[in-house]
Amino acid sequence: MRVAWESVGRIVQRVVADGIDGRRLEGLVRIGVDEISWRKHPRYLTCVADHDTGAIVWIAEGRSQQTLQGFFDSLTDEQKRSIRAVSIDMSAGYENAVSQALPDAEVAFDPFHVAALAGKAVDQVRRPEWNAKGKQRPKAASR
Repeated sequence: MRVAWESVGRIVQRVVADGIDGRRLEGLVRIGVDEISWRKHPRYLTCVADHDTGAIVWIAEGRSQQTLQGFFDSLTDEQKRSIRAVSIDMSAGYENAVSQALPDAEVAFDPFHVAALAGKAVDQVRRPEWNAKGKQRPKAASR
């Protein structure tokens, strides 16, 4: 169509601004924060979802404490007080942003990341034990 990508970007921004539901940040109680990568050389978007509705309520480019702080800065004090629980991956930046903005909220870590850490811990113990035993096979059961 011979339209520059910059023009397309501005059109998308206008359409989103016109169509975004201003009430999407009202009544948040349980939210989830995660990032998604896009483009060939990974660039990240931080996404905030309402666990009760499953709706994405906020997205911004980046995956840092400052990025998530931008979400909390867009909330009123009343909206912040309504949030009781936040699920995040094990990112220190996300954890710091949540603890500063929502000191009374419960924080739950994403089970995927917890299971991955548990698997690494088991491997750290299993590998030396396997090597120490000489990689022996268990003896066949006697009859």
